[in-house]
Amino acid sequence: MVVTMKSATYWGIGFIVAGIILGAIFRLSWVWVFYIIPMIAIGIALMAFGGREKKIEKIRKKK
Repeated sequence: MVVTMKSATYWGIGFIVAGIILGAIFRLSWVWVFYIIPMIAIGIALMAFGGREKKIEKIRKKK
């Protein structure tokens, strides 16, 4: 399964929004450390590195 940039961006936004919503529900508790912070970090990583496969394919086609 190939994840396109659009799909990774949507998933990233979804993880960030879910993390923010959970953060609003569970204000300052242990849930932040184990669920909310990792969800937001995964969302940011998906958005930042989502288009990597397109760049790699362009480089492979040039060779």
